[in-house]
Amino acid sequence: MTTKELDKLLNDSLIAYSSEIRSCYKEGGKEPVNEGDIVELARQTFYTMDEFRKNIIKYLESK
Repeated sequence: MTTKELDKLLNDSLIAYSSEIRSCYKEGGKEPVNEGDIVELARQTFYTMDEFRKNIIKYLESK
């Protein structure tokens, strides 16, 4: 895997994260955040970080 390929994978993960968060939460919404919102945000953040970890390990193993 090249650095450029890794960059694309990481960028794709960020785009997916952004899309998922935007589908859950209206930008500029006036509703207060609740426990479920925080749990969902934490879950999506974990998924993205795990995807980053897997792709970085794959990149390092290919070197």
